[in-house]
Amino acid sequence: MSGPAGFAPCDRTSILMTFRAKPVVKRSPRPSFENRDRRNFLLNVGFGLVVLAAVAILAIAVAVTYYNDHLVSVAQVDGQAISKDELRERSLVETWRLDEADRRIRTQTVASRLTQAQADAQAQIVSQQRQQIVAIALERLIDDRIQTKLAPAEGVAVADADIDARLLKEATTPEVRHAWLIEVAPELTSGAVEPTPAQTAAAKTKADAALRDLQGGTSWEDVARTVSTDTSTAAQAGDLGWLQADDSRADEAYLGAIFKAALNEPTAVIPGADGILRIGRVTEISPEAVDDAYQAKLKNDDVDLVQYRAVVRGDVIRQQLEDKIVADATKPGPQRQVQEILIRAGDPNVPPEGVKVRHILYSPKDDPEAASNGDIPADDPSWMAAGDPGHGSLREDQGRSVAVRQRGPGAERRDERPGRDRQRRQAAGLRHDGQRPGRRVQDRRPEARSQRRRGDPAVQDRLRLARRPDHVPPHGRGPSEEAEGRRGRRRGLRRPGA
Repeated sequence: MSGPAGFAPCDRTSILMTFRAKPVVKRSPRPSFENRDRRNFLLNVGFGLVVLAAVAILAIAVAVTYYNDHLVSVAQVDGQAISKDELRERSLVETWRLDEADRRIRTQTVASRLTQAQADAQAQIVSQQRQQIVAIALERLIDDRIQTKLAPAEGVAVADADIDARLLKEATTPEVRHAWLIEVAPELTSGAVEPTPAQTAAAKTKADAALRDLQGGTSWEDVARTVSTDTSTAAQAGDLGWLQADDSRADEAYLGAIFKAALNEPTAVIPGADGILRIGRVTEISPEAVDDAYQAKLKNDDVDLVQYRAVVRGDVIRQQLEDKIVADATKPGPQRQVQEILIRAGDPNVPPEGVKVRHILYSPKDDPEAASNGDIPADDPSWMAAGDPGHGSLREDQGRSVAVRQRGPGAERRDERPGRDRQRRQAAGLRHDGQRPGRRVQDRRPEARSQRRRGDPAVQDRLRLARRPDHVPPHGRGPSEEAEGRRGRRRGLRRPGA
C-alpha cells in the first residue's frame, strides 16, 4: 500500500503501537484525617489548648502578684519572716492611733486647754510620724518579735487583764491643771557657774517674802510681775497653761506640788533641782475622763479589734521588760572589798640580753654640752674640779637617763659606784668625765684614748704598730700631731702647712 505523494508507506502495526493508550491506575480514596469533621475537631482542640495556656499564664500572674503584695518578706527576725500583710495591718493600727491623737488635739484646743502654739507643736509631731509610718510600723514589729522571745527568759508574762488595763489607759484622757508660776533664781556673779551660799540665801529670803505677800492678800498678778525672774512668763503673771502630771517641760518637784495643790492656793516655796526657787498655783482642774466609744471608733474605722489587742499586748510586754530591766539595774547589789597588785609589762622593744644602766654625771662648770663640744679649754680648772667630786660640785643628772645597752663581745660593764669609777678614771689618766646624757665625753688626748680603748683588739694592734720606730702614719703625722690637728679643726683653726 502506497501512501500519499512524498511519504513513504507506513506499517499499520507500528502506528497502532505508537498511539496505544496507557492503562489507568485506580486511585485509593482520600484518608480519613482529611475529611471535614476531623479537621474541625483538631481546630477545636487547638483552640482549647490555647485558652487553657492563657488561663494558666493569667493564674500564674495573679499568684505572683498576690505573693508580692501580701506574702513577700519585708524583714526577718530569728529566721521568722515578716510579711507585707503584717506590715500593712500594723501600719493601719499606727495610722489610727495618729488619727486619734489629732482628734484629741483638736478637742483640747477647742476647750482652751491648749494654746494655739502648743496645738501646732503637737500637730507637727503627729505629722512627722505620719510621714514615717511604714518605718515606724516595721520597727515596732521587729521589736515585738524580739521582746516576745525575750519575755519568758526574763519572767515576764502578759495576761488578758493587762491588755484590758492598757486599753483603758489609752481610752482615758489624763487629768490636766491650769498652772501658774513665780520663779526666783539666785543672782550669779559674772563668770560664775553656781551661786554662792550668800546668793542662794538672798534668793530664799526673796521667795519667802513673796509667799508672805500672797498669803497676806496681795494679788498673784502683782507679785508675779514684780518678783518672778522668769522673763518668759513674768509678763503673763506666770501663766504656764495646762499641764499634765508627766509634762517634761516643768521641774519635777514643782510639777509634783502642783498636782497636790488646792485650787487658788499658793504652794510653799519649792526648791528645784536646778537651784531655782518656785511658787505655784492652780486655777482650774480638768479631771481624767474615759472615752466609752474608744473601741467603737476602732470598728467604725475598720480596725480589727483582735489585731489591735495583739499590738497592745506587744506594748505591755515592752513596758514590763523596761520596768524589770531598770529595776534590776538600779537595785543594790553585793559589794566586795578588792585589792590589786599591779605588775607593769616590760618594754617589748628591750632585748632579753639588755642591761639597764644608770650613771652619775660630773661635768666641768656643770655644763655637759659645752664639755662634749670642746668649748671648755683643756687647762680650765673646772676639769680638775669635775674630776674630783670632793673639791668640785657633785650634781646628779636631773634627767638621770636610763639607757639600755646591749652587751656584746669586748663590752665593758661600768660600775655604778662613784668611788671605783673615779679610781678607774685616775688609773686611765682621764682628767674629766663630762658627757651628754646617754654617751660619755672623753679626754681627746691620744694617749688617754689609747689607754681608754685598750680593751679593743683593733686599737691594740694600731698602738703596737705606732710604737714601732720605723712606722710612719699614712698622712705623715704622728699621733700627737694628728690629735692636735683634729682639735684645731674643731676649734676653727688649721695647722700650719695642713
